[in-house]
Amino acid sequence: MMVNWKKNACVLVTTTLIFLSKTANHQYEYQDPKTITTIVRDVVNDDATVDISVFQVGNKYNPAMSIFSTDVLQRYGNGKLQFDIAGFSECNLNCTAGNNLADPTHLPCLAVSKYCPHEQLKCAYPQCMTVILNDEFCNRIQEPYDIRQYYTTNVNKARGYLPLGPRKDSWDSFQLIKQKAGRGDQFTILPSSQRKFAFNAIFSQNTHPTRQKLTNMIIETTEESAWPHPIFSVMAKHWSPDTKSNSTEQLNTDDYMQVVLDSVFTLSPAGHNPECFRLYEAIEAGSIPILTKDDMRGVWYHRGAKEHPCKDAMEHWYTAPLVILDTWDDLFPTVERLLSDPVELDKLQNNLLRWYDDYMHLTMTKFEDLILEHHHNITEEAMKTQIAE
Repeated sequence: MMVNWKKNACVLVTTTLIFLSKTANHQYEYQDPKTITTIVRDVVNDDATVDISVFQVGNKYNPAMSIFSTDVLQRYGNGKLQFDIAGFSECNLNCTAGNNLADPTHLPCLAVSKYCPHEQLKCAYPQCMTVILNDEFCNRIQEPYDIRQYYTTNVNKARGYLPLGPRKDSWDSFQLIKQKAGRGDQFTILPSSQRKFAFNAIFSQNTHPTRQKLTNMIIETTEESAWPHPIFSVMAKHWSPDTKSNSTEQLNTDDYMQVVLDSVFTLSPAGHNPECFRLYEAIEAGSIPILTKDDMRGVWYHRGAKEHPCKDAMEHWYTAPLVILDTWDDLFPTVERLLSDPVELDKLQNNLLRWYDDYMHLTMTKFEDLILEHHHNITEEAMKTQIAE
């Protein structure tokens, strides 16, 4: 059974990323993720909290800023840092030395931008760490930003990485659903075995060449075969930043999150970059993403290129207990097989939630360590200068 909520919408399948070993009886066993330890830097007192000023530069409406306006940093951080969006400014391409837009009361700080060149960011905010967002094609990897979204091994690994997290509008919808349920922090994620939809296919077709093929395959399979499990599909022809607009075929975020919360699997085919908001939104809602090996490896059939410009974009996810298909042709038989064992299905969901929790805590700890180290170094240099004077 296929459910469509919007006329002329197209069906899309999102892949769940699973690295599993296959046993002789075709069951899947979860492989424990790597155990990685980090050093939490002793820069602030145990009881102290450091306010981090975040300066948004060059693009006021930017979904990639979601990580700073949801609770992700607070939930997965070490509790010592509080991020506050301190202001917005245009990117000054004519910046000259001395145009410091962050006074000492704003330290430590981040200068965050979608497109502003590193040189201009550093000119306007000389004591802030620089962060580049939205660089889905790794066009700015030669510029020495301190931190970037969209991971790649093409960049010096000493630089920081900041994951996308859920998009702000989807996160807001999730919080509203929790409030309406009246349970707040006690909101219960449904086990996979108790969910209505076998999978959801909610995406835009025009952000990757394979999405149109996937759309056609889903439509043909559900129309021509007696697929016994309900699925939910809204595969819009074109992407729009505003899912609540009446002019878009996309599903609004309130309905989207309701569906994801009731879906065993969420199809997550690569878009402009294999990493996408959907991965985080699905896992936070307890829905297992499904991807293909090509998505994981960053195989890119765009403008003739065979490799995505962001090399190894999904390297951090290689140990995640997601569902990885050889190709999208394996979607329906794989889902059918996994649904046949409710006990193992719930184990898979629990393993994924544990992996995600560990991964996000580790990633945020590294991110915060980098900021604290930078702040410590600036403070130390200032003290040396004062002593010298």
